[in-house]
Amino acid sequence: MDSCLGVEQDLDKATTKFTALNEHTNNFLQDLICRVECLKKEISQNTANTPLTPDQAMVISDLAAALKQSVFQISTDHRELHATVSRVGKSIDRHFITDYASVAPKAESFCNDTNRPIMEQAIAQHLYRQGLEDVGDTFVAEANVAPVERTCTFAQLQRCAAALAEGDPALAIEWVQKHAEDLEHSPLPFTLHRMQALKLAREKGVVPAIEYARENFPAHATRHERQLQAAVCALAWCTPAAPPAPQRYTHLLDPKALEGGGYHSVFACPILRQQASEQNPPMRLLCGHVISRDALNKLALGLKLKCPYCPMEQSPAEARQIYFS
Repeated sequence: MDSCLGVEQDLDKATTKFTALNEHTNNFLQDLICRVECLKKEISQNTANTPLTPDQAMVISDLAAALKQSVFQISTDHRELHATVSRVGKSIDRHFITDYASVAPKAESFCNDTNRPIMEQAIAQHLYRQGLEDVGDTFVAEANVAPVERTCTFAQLQRCAAALAEGDPALAIEWVQKHAEDLEHSPLPFTLHRMQALKLAREKGVVPAIEYARENFPAHATRHERQLQAAVCALAWCTPAAPPAPQRYTHLLDPKALEGGGYHSVFACPILRQQASEQNPPMRLLCGHVISRDALNKLALGLKLKCPYCPMEQSPAEARQIYFS
């Protein structure tokens, strides 16, 4: 960490100096352009073949002198900036040791012609899996790494996550469609389609969003009826120009309705023998049996959950909250 801080300080100095030089140069050039434009406008008002007045000649002479002096100063500042940037490289060399043997036992084995390409491949794949495609491309080009598989699952998921963070579910929907069989009991497909429909409503209007909903929502109607109703209602009334929603749609536009409906639990967990609450709601397993969320968390063994009433196994994430109204 100390090494990183040391390099960061030198890098901050270089960045600050570069910013100051860039601002100074831009201001000078802008001022020079304005002065030249004013002089050009003044000279253009003279008749053809009219010699320059002494004042105009003096202005041109001053401009030439100022330009020469400024070019000299910018060149000097640029040399100083280059020296500062060079110090960053020296700081990296000083703070970080490039000898593999100092960071891992038997690291010298990475340096031979057989294992070095394997290590470089691993580094490139790690960069792509983290979604750092630009960095990965640069590393592959500079290190002359053999072609690296860029379509691995981790890389795809990173790209999907990055797109979702920007509000675009298109890549994630494409991935979900390719893995539809594995996601048969997951709410992810419907959630993404709902996100895309609402995105269309905001960006292109209600009509394209409704067309999209008609095409993609019916397959999820059985498992997500309440959420589907809320989503369709939101499509019609979520745009800024929409009038107030009719009374019959008010309950669907309620924030809790968008999450799945009102909550009035009268369920008692048969495992913990406790009445369900808003913090501990009833959860329906794939087999149809219902237990409380606390019971589900206690029974879950990592990514596996065996129903306490039948032999069926599932993932805890596949359990669905149910509502009583």
